[in-house]
Amino acid sequence: MSAGPIACTIAKGGELKRRCGVDADDLRDILREICALDPRLETNSTPGGGAIIPNVFIQPSPGCEWQIELNPETLSSP
Repeated sequence: MSAGPIACTIAKGGELKRRCGVDADDLRDILREICALDPRLETNSTPGGGAIIPNVFIQPSPGCEWQIELNPETLSSP
């Protein structure tokens, strides 16, 4: 049985923990919260039928890691 993406990210998350200033337990909580989000926007209904634009793009990458990018279309200009 696989450890799963959260356990694998925690195991390899030394730099992520350092950059976020959190310990392994906090990182685990953060990742569980992110994983609980619904990435399947098409299953949600939108008032007025408008398009839903995601704030972030999350994709698995090799080596049991995740690539997370902000959507530049949703960023505010300073």
